[in-house]
Amino acid sequence: MVSPNVLLRTKLHLPVSRPQLVDRPALHGLLDEGLIRGQRIFLVVAPPGYGKSTLVAMWARNNTAPTAWLSLDQHDNDPVRFMAYLTAALQTVHPSLGQTLQGMLRSPQVPDCEVLMSLLLEELAELEEEVTLILDDLHQIENPSILGALQLLVNHVPTELRLMLVSREDPALQLTRWKARGMLMELRLHNLRFAKDEASSFLEASMGVKLSEQQLEALLERTEGWAAGLQLAALSLKSKGSADLEQLAATFTGNTRLVMDYLLEEVWGQLSQELRTFLVKTSCLERMTGPLCNAVTGRSDSQQLLEQLWRDNLFVIPLDEQRSWYRYHHLFADFLQTEADCDQRQAALISAAQWCRSAGLATEAISYAFAALDYPLAENLLIEIAPHLIEQGELVSLLRWIDLLPPDRRVSNPLLVLFAAWSHFLTGDMPQAGQALQALSNCEPVQLTSLHIGLLKSLQTLFDTGTAQAVPLAEQAVAAMEHQPAFFRAAALLSLGQARAALGQAGQAATVFHEAYLLAEESGHQLTAVTALANLVA
Repeated sequence: MVSPNVLLRTKLHLPVSRPQLVDRPALHGLLDEGLIRGQRIFLVVAPPGYGKSTLVAMWARNNTAPTAWLSLDQHDNDPVRFMAYLTAALQTVHPSLGQTLQGMLRSPQVPDCEVLMSLLLEELAELEEEVTLILDDLHQIENPSILGALQLLVNHVPTELRLMLVSREDPALQLTRWKARGMLMELRLHNLRFAKDEASSFLEASMGVKLSEQQLEALLERTEGWAAGLQLAALSLKSKGSADLEQLAATFTGNTRLVMDYLLEEVWGQLSQELRTFLVKTSCLERMTGPLCNAVTGRSDSQQLLEQLWRDNLFVIPLDEQRSWYRYHHLFADFLQTEADCDQRQAALISAAQWCRSAGLATEAISYAFAALDYPLAENLLIEIAPHLIEQGELVSLLRWIDLLPPDRRVSNPLLVLFAAWSHFLTGDMPQAGQALQALSNCEPVQLTSLHIGLLKSLQTLFDTGTAQAVPLAEQAVAAMEHQPAFFRAAALLSLGQARAALGQAGQAATVFHEAYLLAEESGHQLTAVTALANLVA
């Protein structure tokens, strides 16, 4: 069975540096000057391929202050997941940070993202040494709740925290106050373009290509200092004679997109059919490791091939120090996917989903299943993982995935309707929870587990509180949850306590709330414990 995802440690690692990477002391100096001047927020914004992450990672390795790194992706638009990763990133430099917050993330009803950020800010304000927090690929975050929490962080950056935001576009955050006070350091496209000496060093040291001064100037002018364009050029130039170099430079345009298209075509033509097949089949993967690529391609040597691609500078980026996990450069992946036909891509995605399922990587398994439009597989995965997502508070992700299913599948499976109803209730959307609960009466009966029965009875109790049948329903929920995780047992006890209290059975309600409090406190579900305690003293 697929299990809830553990935190992906690769998201918390600085990108691996190549020995041949070109040092950029001028830009490192600008960042250092920002620290000396006491600037609190650093903004690095440029289109893909300008070396933003590489620059910041190289600087961070030489920075004496402890540095927390978080690479963001589209899945981090779930507030609970985002706050869990943000806390984990900070704990890489201060293990004691955010422990209270982590307990709240495991509660039945997780507080608003801004409330969680306020708690984290209180702890960050107690820091006694400077810490740098780097949020890479911030453009991936679109959830208004998370952006609101980040705005709170921006507005109240603690004295000892340096916040570095790395993005392809300006984040949807108000930074004008810091800019007006001279406390914002910005690096943009014009800063990140390679200068002539940097381009020469990059081509020679990293790519093994040496150009005449005239050729270098022509290439630099046509690529406009774009690091990815220079890398693509170098791969193409390796196979050409001196006469071809002049012709190549003369045919480029200043339009970066056209340069990329031309160079990718040139590079692609130099690769073996075996390598091209491997690249195309794996291009749909968000991140790659040998066994996953073996499952997708049918090969047995994918890890060695990934290492070869990395050594050959073919747009493969390691995600950990051991070089177990990789990803393609985003632009290269985009190009590769244009080479895959629909059937080929779907087969690769299904294989990836099945491998991730067996490896316990639930989030990735579900994403690949939806990308393949394999709705039966996605539905089965959701049913398996939904209880864990509810327990972990990742309700936004669960509801988003359920909404991606075709309408007939979304309403015909009683378990999905039940999980949707419970999630709506926990997020405070009572009308939607009521509609989902009503829709259960239209579903075909199925063999429900004790967990499903307990969830249903608890939900019915919360809607029927104050009626004569509320207590029996709640007692059935408690009995059904007897062997389930503490989160669900405590939730059932809370529903029973509320049902008894509503009927005036104050003494019995207090006993139940006390039991719920002890269970939640023992299992670390702090918000549940607080809720039970609040009912005790009400």
